[in-house]
Amino acid sequence: MFERFTDRARRVVVLSQEEARLLNHNYIGTEHILLGLIQEREGVAAKALESLKISLESVRGQVEEIIGQGGTSPSGHIPFTPRAKKILELSLREALKLKHNYIGTEHILLGLLREGEGVAAQVLVKLGADLGGVREQVIQLLEAPGGATSAEWVPEPEPTVVVSDRVNVSSRGPLESTVGYSRAVRVGTHVVVAGTTTLGPDGVDYPGDCYQQAKLVLQYIEDALNRAGASLNDVVRTRAFLTDISKAEEYGRAHGEVFGDIRPAATLVEVSALVHPDLVVEIEVDAIISGG
Repeated sequence: MFERFTDRARRVVVLSQEEARLLNHNYIGTEHILLGLIQEREGVAAKALESLKISLESVRGQVEEIIGQGGTSPSGHIPFTPRAKKILELSLREALKLKHNYIGTEHILLGLLREGEGVAAQVLVKLGADLGGVREQVIQLLEAPGGATSAEWVPEPEPTVVVSDRVNVSSRGPLESTVGYSRAVRVGTHVVVAGTTTLGPDGVDYPGDCYQQAKLVLQYIEDALNRAGASLNDVVRTRAFLTDISKAEEYGRAHGEVFGDIRPAATLVEVSALVHPDLVVEIEVDAIISGG
């Protein structure tokens, strides 16, 4: 997912960590993400919040009132809370919903609003903001021709390598060129998405939770399919590798919620281990683009 972040969105993540350190908090919560969005200053999210008179100082004041300052400055890596991770996950959903091939500051803010229950949402409400109104303001900025979105609206070119009728969809992973792999490959109307997990730069999302891991992995797979010119409706086969077959029901529930009436052929295999001990499921899919 992070390979889809714009430079400004990545800067928000860095600023969120800085805000957590500034408040002596040993975690990155929704409130720190909100502070990072405002502190970034140039993105769509910052402009939307500024237009609603929501300032960095007022948000910091509310955060200190609700949470308070920590006792000592944290050292080393500062982890995201589950709610903060959820916001980043929702930012991908918001980007897909808007048919954007990148994740910008606007998508992070929309994810924060959609989550709606963390400290950040409480702060916005305390400052007199209507969450629905904030969302409308973001959408208005995105739709305004030549408006505040121009620098963030135009994403980098699609991360693909085209050879004849073959399309390699890049993961932008640091080892991709060394190992020689792609996130997905399309040849003609056939798309294959590589084995996908929730392992990212900050570790495993939803460690040990088969249902949540499967739901997030299938979102990543949907993104890869979209980048290859396909969709979930084109999936004809799924393969899932589980470290514990007793979790098959959890996986099946997630699979059913995502695919519904699409009903691809499905294979489920129990394996002794995946690439990280906290991973319980890895999924790969085949798709054939309809009408191609």
